[in-house]
Amino acid sequence: MKQSGEFFLRKWIRRPLLHALLGGLLLACACAPARESAPPTLTGQGRLIVEMAGFRNSQGVARVWLFASAEGFPDEEKGALASSHGEIRDGRCELTFPPLPFGAYAVSVLHDEDGDNRMAANPFGMPREGLGLSNGLGSRRFGPPTFAEARFLFLMDGLRVPVKVEYLDRRRDERRKRRQSP
Repeated sequence: MKQSGEFFLRKWIRRPLLHALLGGLLLACACAPARESAPPTLTGQGRLIVEMAGFRNSQGVARVWLFASAEGFPDEEKGALASSHGEIRDGRCELTFPPLPFGAYAVSVLHDEDGDNRMAANPFGMPREGLGLSNGLGSRRFGPPTFAEARFLFLMDGLRVPVKVEYLDRRRDERRKRRQSP
């Protein structure tokens, strides 16, 4: 009888312990950070059309950089896969990139008002010229945007990517308005 009682007790201890261990293991696997998987390998190529809007004036040019990785993003031309520039008319500009391989990209747009081919910034590093990204700036107001935030999948020929150009240096705009008003 003693042996069957010990067996019964061991069985009752083993089951909850086993269930607790399995539950903890499942919980640990579920809470583990997801690994970013490599983008799928795609075949084919197509034209990419960037539609920009929101320019505050027609001074300078719209500089557009297309990035395939985070290197140099968002404003270093040497890290870009392709770059182009276009004339701004009525607060808008449209550029078409020649056939590109399908894949994951990010677009960065600069309203280069002074024509120096780089982003002008105030002493705190805040851009003084307009900036736009393929997925928008959102509520970001501090620090540079990341490639991951702007990344999109280019999977078809003639894809149109809308970009809204935004100006983060609002004080400069306010001063200009005050100067222009009587």
